[in-house]
Amino acid sequence: MNVDQDISLDELSTWKLDSLRSFLCRRGLSTDGSKAELTALCYAAAKMKISVKLSGEDYLKQIEKDYMDILTLESLILPDPLKLCDGWVDETDGISVWPPVFLSDIANFLMANIGKAYEYFSSRWIKEVFYHKISKESMHCFLRAKCTPSQRVNEEDHTVWTCVDKDTGVIRSAYCSCTAGQPINLGLSTCTSLPCTWDIPCSRSINIEPNLVSEIIIKKSRHGK
Repeated sequence: MNVDQDISLDELSTWKLDSLRSFLCRRGLSTDGSKAELTALCYAAAKMKISVKLSGEDYLKQIEKDYMDILTLESLILPDPLKLCDGWVDETDGISVWPPVFLSDIANFLMANIGKAYEYFSSRWIKEVFYHKISKESMHCFLRAKCTPSQRVNEEDHTVWTCVDKDTGVIRSAYCSCTAGQPINLGLSTCTSLPCTWDIPCSRSINIEPNLVSEIIIKKSRHGK
């Protein structure tokens, strides 16, 4: 069923359990509970317009479509920076022709697009920036760099790129090859949204004796904090 359709609670109350569970299952929601609970959950999902989970094939098609969307500026389709092998100018030689991108341009872009670009740059996780003019006639250019993964610093670097107006410095689009940076939101969980696993208590029992706060010894860490 299309979640955009205005469906009433009374109508959902006439559904059989199998229909209610199917509605919830296709949206990745729990199917446990009484009929009244499932009916209420279906109604809430419809009101919140929770979409049906995409299949693997549909998911890949959606990624491809959304990637093409960020390569499309009005009626102009840009070349894919990830497939441009030649024409990149390193930071030393290319910085003189970089567009005049100001902090306000970055702030304006991030206000409309979730990201941590400036934080990564200031932390020196963004490596050498390469410049590509696209063509002499193009009003836009590409800036591309490698970025150290924030969660697993020993893994292969991500590739990030941004499309910028040559004259004004306005950022038109941007992309990161990491999962969180993909230009889509399909309700999938990223590694940063999952429950933490590094402080789960071990299976062995630990006998901790209660004590008065005044008798507890607080030791400083090796960093003195």
